[in-house]
Amino acid sequence: MIGIWFGGIATTVAVGVALWISRRDWRRADAERRDQEKAQARLVVSRVAPSASHRVEIVNNSPTQAVLRVVPEYAVTGRDDGLRGAVSPTEIVPRDVLGPGETWSVPVMYLADDGSLVATNDYYWSQQDTITITFTDGTGLRWKRVNNSTPERLLDGQ
Repeated sequence: MIGIWFGGIATTVAVGVALWISRRDWRRADAERRDQEKAQARLVVSRVAPSASHRVEIVNNSPTQAVLRVVPEYAVTGRDDGLRGAVSPTEIVPRDVLGPGETWSVPVMYLADDGSLVATNDYYWSQQDTITITFTDGTGLRWKRVNNSTPERLLDGQ
C-alpha cells in the first residue's frame, strides 16, 4: 500500500517537473524568437543631421534588407521655452522603401505654442527632443522606434 502511494506521489512530482521544464523552455524559445524578430528593426535608427541644417536622418544600417513604409511621425521637444518640433508637413508622406545602407534626411521645423514657425537659425536640437519613426521590416513586421530605444512591435490596428 505504501509503495502505491509513494509511486503516485513520485509520478505526480515527475509530471509537475516535466511541465515546469517545458514551460521554461517555451518561454526561452519565445524570447529568442522575439529577439530574432527585432534584429533588422534594431538596425533602423534616427539621428540629428550632423550639420546645423535642422534635419533628422533616418538610417537603414542593414547591409542586405530594405525597410518599407518608413514614417517619421513627429519630432517633439520637451523644452521649458514652449517650443516644439514637428516633421515638416511636406515630409509626412511615408517613404515607401529605404534601401540597405540608405539614409533619408527629413527637415524639422520648430513651432511656438501659438503654432507660428520659429526661425530655425534661432533654435538648435536639444537632448530632450525625440523622434518617433514607424516602419515595416523585410519580413513584413511593423515597428515603432522612439529615439533609438528598443523597437516596439506594432500589431494590426496599432
